[in-house]
Amino acid sequence: MKKKILILILSAVCCLGFVFTLNREPTIDLGTLYFSTLDKDYKITAYETAIYRNSELETFKVKSNIKSHIGKMKSFDVIVPKNTSTEEVDVAAGMATKIVGDCYSKKYTIHDLEGNVLEDNLEDFNDYRFRAGKDIGGYLVKAEVKWGRKSNYRQCVYFFQINFVQSMEEI
Repeated sequence: MKKKILILILSAVCCLGFVFTLNREPTIDLGTLYFSTLDKDYKITAYETAIYRNSELETFKVKSNIKSHIGKMKSFDVIVPKNTSTEEVDVAAGMATKIVGDCYSKKYTIHDLEGNVLEDNLEDFNDYRFRAGKDIGGYLVKAEVKWGRKSNYRQCVYFFQINFVQSMEEI
């Protein structure tokens, strides 16, 4: 009789464990977005905007308009050659973004320094041809990254500023 009661209790514990395992919420780890220059990687601050879990979307009140973050976002100086001509010059090397973690999707929006959109829905930051000239002193960047997978993800937005500093060398 004691054996039957013990088997019954162990079976109930196993069934409860199985039910709790199926009903648990999956964990989604936030990855990290880095802005890289020739000498160092810089971590960009994340603002979590949404969580999608078990077919339910939970959003958070975060100002995702880049104009509301001007002056408060992390700023990076990128050295570009001094441009003596009137034409704009492509800035090809010296900066990139790096994503560390389980990234489901990413999207970049490039703005001028006043916050006006120059390029939207860019999938790869490193493919964008940045231009430096007498009138172009830098860019504002907004990155939207979904960490996790299609069925369960955490969405974050990142803001940073790129300033072009002219070196003494001419092109």
